[in-house]
Amino acid sequence: MMKRTSILACALPVLVQVSMAEPESGTLAGCILEFSFSGAMECRSSLPVATNQWTYCNSSALLLQFPADCGKSFRTAQGTEISGYTFESSGHRYGGIELKFADFLMVISLEFTSAGEGVASILQRPVSGKGSYHVRDLHFTLRSTDSREGVLCLPQPLSDELPRLIRELEQHRYTDAVERLYQLRLLEALRGIQEGRYHVNSVLANANGTTALHNACGLSRVEIVQWLVDHGADLNAKTAKGAAVDDCVGGANAAVIRTILQKSRSEQ
Repeated sequence: MMKRTSILACALPVLVQVSMAEPESGTLAGCILEFSFSGAMECRSSLPVATNQWTYCNSSALLLQFPADCGKSFRTAQGTEISGYTFESSGHRYGGIELKFADFLMVISLEFTSAGEGVASILQRPVSGKGSYHVRDLHFTLRSTDSREGVLCLPQPLSDELPRLIRELEQHRYTDAVERLYQLRLLEALRGIQEGRYHVNSVLANANGTTALHNACGLSRVEIVQWLVDHGADLNAKTAKGAAVDDCVGGANAAVIRTILQKSRSEQ
């Protein structure tokens, strides 16, 4: 099973420390950043710098949530240390984020094109050893949060199984209006994941705070539930009204889905 902290596994660069001469204007406390890999390019290199051998990424989105009450950094439950800041210069807004894992470092550079979005690049390197991993042309969106919880959902490589699951869901004809709504929400989420625009835990606009897992459980889609769980879906996610994933489980496969959720929780 893929773990949520098993990011884009690869060799990475001798980290080039990014120096910022301009004064810092604020941290990212109370912000949620979601990075889309749709159209982004990646490069793995045996050198500290990127080569000219770029290929398109095939990963789900990266999600970072900075607690509202954090200072310049916070530590996740898994031990990852994350720091982030922004600053302004010449009318443009820039930012930087550093993630420190046990065996590698990741630096994310931000350039805001508006108050709520922009473009980013990633530089990743091992703590020991040679090599580097680079991503460019990521699109990110930013929104505020009053949560005191820090969240890190790393990108996951996307398997060939997802397109089949999407096709099968598209072809199913639901007659109940609520189920059709769940179907539309789930299709939007899965297509976004496939295209690298969303993470498995992304919450769609106008979807009542539901994640893909909420809707998959509501439709009793066993294979989709299993796929989402295997790719790091948050089993404790709640809707805008406080409904847990388990509250949405129903249909003919409810018992099977509850077993999947229970088994996954026991393995965490």
